[in-house]
Amino acid sequence: MLTVSIMHEGHGLRAAPMIRARGVLLLCGAIAWPSVSVFAAESVPSSRLATSGDSSQIFLPDAPLDAQQLGPLLRQVVHVVTSTAAFERDVKALRAEQDGVKTRLTTAEGELQTVERQRQQLTQQLEALERQQQGRLEGLRKELEANLVGELTRARQHVSAEQAADFTRQVQVFEARQQDAIGQSLDQELFLKERELDQLSQEIDVQTQELLDRLSRLDVHSDLAKSLERSTTEAIAKRKAQLAARRQQLTEERNTRLATQRREFIEKLKQHQGLEQERRVTLKEASLRSSMAELLHKAQLEDAGRVDQARRAVDDIRGRHTKLTQQRALLATRIEAINQELAAKIDGIKELEGQRKTSMTRLEQAFHHDNPGEHAGVLTWFGRVIQQLPAEAAAELGGLHQRLAAIAEQEQKLREQRRMLRERQLALQVSREVESQYQALQAKQRREQDSKARRAEELVTQAHQFAGRGQYDEALQLLAQAQTLNPPQAQAIAAARDELLMTRERVQRQTQTVQVEQLFSRAMKVFEQGRYEEAVALFQQVIDQEAKLGTPRPMAGGGRP
Repeated sequence: MLTVSIMHEGHGLRAAPMIRARGVLLLCGAIAWPSVSVFAAESVPSSRLATSGDSSQIFLPDAPLDAQQLGPLLRQVVHVVTSTAAFERDVKALRAEQDGVKTRLTTAEGELQTVERQRQQLTQQLEALERQQQGRLEGLRKELEANLVGELTRARQHVSAEQAADFTRQVQVFEARQQDAIGQSLDQELFLKERELDQLSQEIDVQTQELLDRLSRLDVHSDLAKSLERSTTEAIAKRKAQLAARRQQLTEERNTRLATQRREFIEKLKQHQGLEQERRVTLKEASLRSSMAELLHKAQLEDAGRVDQARRAVDDIRGRHTKLTQQRALLATRIEAINQELAAKIDGIKELEGQRKTSMTRLEQAFHHDNPGEHAGVLTWFGRVIQQLPAEAAAELGGLHQRLAAIAEQEQKLREQRRMLRERQLALQVSREVESQYQALQAKQRREQDSKARRAEELVTQAHQFAGRGQYDEALQLLAQAQTLNPPQAQAIAAARDELLMTRERVQRQTQTVQVEQLFSRAMKVFEQGRYEEAVALFQQVIDQEAKLGTPRPMAGGGRP
């Protein structure tokens, strides 16, 4: 009891300077209070605190006389705390929105990549389909062109054959008709000439006969008559010769004229047949090309549906790609705006955090102005105020209330300790006469305890020596005796005893492990020598001993059978 009272007395003596320093601090705070309250009212910018409303609207219960000057600072702290909480809620909401926008942006980018791949695939498919359609049309067109050339060749050959037969027939008809026409004209002319010649011959004969008759009546010489007859005959022969020459000339003219007209007719006929052939071939080609165009149009229409569908798919995917690109740009813009707003809010929170610390420090200093241990009514009033404040302000000021309550409790304990110190000082004055007896008793107890402690240390040392020689049972007995002799060191001795038990168990386990290893080596040698029956028995012993050890043995060499 005397030792405990001395310790409390020392604590109270050490606490006295702290109490005096606290009193000086409170006195200084009371002197500087007016300027502190004014500075606290003007320190927080109104632009930062406007988000939580006017701090003067905060309801405070009727304050005791000692807490009249705490109202402005308390309102200021509540204002700063609620403003900070509002900013933090805004930051939380902005970060949630930022996460959502980032998620949407990531989704949009992933979807945009997918759409880009789809757009490339659809574009490639469209190009391949167009090339396929173009190739198919080109192939079909080439095939139809080849068929058209064949058909036109056969049509020309057929028309040429027909025209050749018609040409020969028309030429023959023309020649016959021209020969008849020319022959009739020449025959008529020759007939007239011959008739004229016959008339002339008759007239000459008549005239000659008349002349001969006259000559005969005149009794002209016969030579003259013969000469006249001969002249007449020669004239007629000459006239006949001229007629034959004319006939020959007309025949040649007829043949020449017929050949000329035949050439002209053949040329005109060939020209007409050429034009007719071109007309018929052109008509045939137009008919064939019309059929070819219908086939190509039909083939084009057959592929047009797939091409149009592919083009619509490409147009749709391009529109979707454009929309996603615009959406990504809008989301990126929104993220930038959110980042700027977040930076502004975070700067505001940092500024308000500094103001909160300053306001809390000033409020706590104001509470310390009066000793909280001596004014329990102020703490009670402060607790009622906290209960009526918003949650964030109540949480912030709750810690201050707890600290002030702890300080008040500590002050109460210090007063109680001072009271006990005075009582113990009085008891110390009364008990000075028994102090020497008590000290002698304490000295005797300490000597006995020291002797037991030295004996216990010797036993522990001997136990370690026995353990070093492997005599663990004797060492454990010595540790038990040491633990009995020195109860204050029982825990340390018990730890040494546990360590010794673990060492003994480890040594025993190592010994058993070595024995198992040796037995396993022996079993392997027997196994390798071919004595399998003996090897089975030895391996079974190894398994039994390992089961007792409780740890599996790793495979060695080539493994176990």
